[in-house]
Amino acid sequence: MTDPIQRILTVVYSLEKGGTQRAAQNFAEGYQANGLDSRVLYTREDGLRRGELEAAGLPVYCLLDSADRISLLQWQPQLVHLHSHLLTLAEFELIERSFPAARMVETNVFSIPSPWAGRLQLSLQLAQWCLWRYMRRAGAACPVSVVPYPVKIAAFTRSAEHARRDFRATQGLQPDDILLGRIGQSFDGKWSPLLIDTFNRLRRQHPRLRLLVVNPPPAILRGIARSRWREDIVVIDRIEGDAALCDCYSAIDIFVAISDLGESFGMVLAEAQLCETPVVTFATPWQDNSQIEVVADGVGGAVVATRRALEAALQELIDDPGLRQKLGRQGRAHIAAAYDHRSVARLALAATTPPLEAPATPEPLQMMKRVRGSLDPVSRWLLQRQRGLAWLRYTTGYEPWRRLPGRLLRKFYRRLRADDGSSH
Repeated sequence: MTDPIQRILTVVYSLEKGGTQRAAQNFAEGYQANGLDSRVLYTREDGLRRGELEAAGLPVYCLLDSADRISLLQWQPQLVHLHSHLLTLAEFELIERSFPAARMVETNVFSIPSPWAGRLQLSLQLAQWCLWRYMRRAGAACPVSVVPYPVKIAAFTRSAEHARRDFRATQGLQPDDILLGRIGQSFDGKWSPLLIDTFNRLRRQHPRLRLLVVNPPPAILRGIARSRWREDIVVIDRIEGDAALCDCYSAIDIFVAISDLGESFGMVLAEAQLCETPVVTFATPWQDNSQIEVVADGVGGAVVATRRALEAALQELIDDPGLRQKLGRQGRAHIAAAYDHRSVARLALAATTPPLEAPATPEPLQMMKRVRGSLDPVSRWLLQRQRGLAWLRYTTGYEPWRRLPGRLLRKFYRRLRADDGSSH
């Protein structure tokens, strides 16, 4: 019989901003909140999260600091929880040699087997869709389980009405404007031209409709510059701090999350719902697709599978303030019940405790039945076969067929460049 886990070391490459770093901090604080001896090891980059962790009473160590390594060797964790994104094999092997008796588990973000997958006791996937993608790629490389990102529920809440009005006023927005909004990383793959296209079409019907984008990438800025309604689109370069983010989320009437690469989790989806802002998101079965679980259609907003369903869902919410309020309240309750950092930490601990049970393999077609919008027979056939899912970009109407030749040419050109580089 194994001893109960009491000492847990959370490992992350950096203590700067970012979703991986926020998740690692939330796990570490969640373990601590459950009465465990929780500590944090970063492998390369110190950052602003050190102060927050230490203020919460969590010891922080650096892998490159010999004195820190000696302290950890004396402490000897029973469980090492790796956040594998951007960790290196050399870093993993040093950690593995340092704590040979510890159980090694990882949170795997992008459903791609780590180089050390065969040496783990468990790989944690963020959602059922992630589990399906990982199992297709890794086979039986190591045991797997689904444990989502933990969210600190108290950190995000709906701002007072005066704060919402003040935020709008500072951006030149009126109280009666209907505001669509998006906050995201400044990376083209995490946004979609469909956001601007959809706003342009809806704006023709709704004179008070506005769009707010925070931290948009160059492709979105180019789309805004071409828009006939660009004067009705507000661009904010960045927002600092959770309190300011709460004001922004709360000022938005409908959060529209369309990402070309989908979401492995989607922390902004959870944050928006905690601020009682309904979310409309587009399913992306050709890539990461965890948004269909984090939002939950009809609970915290709408999850759509087709372009037509996207416009219909937005139209419904634009026309019905009462429905927006209802979904906003439901969304906060959903996130609090499913992703609270204390309960997720307990879930992770339970998942790592032997005996480990193999999960059932998810079926993508069954998972896509949770979203709204009728899939055509070709789309259903592709999902049933679990092959050729990239064609769903076009069969769902997400991307027009006319863009396919350009996409194929760009892919061919990248391959030529890669072949040319390898020949030298």
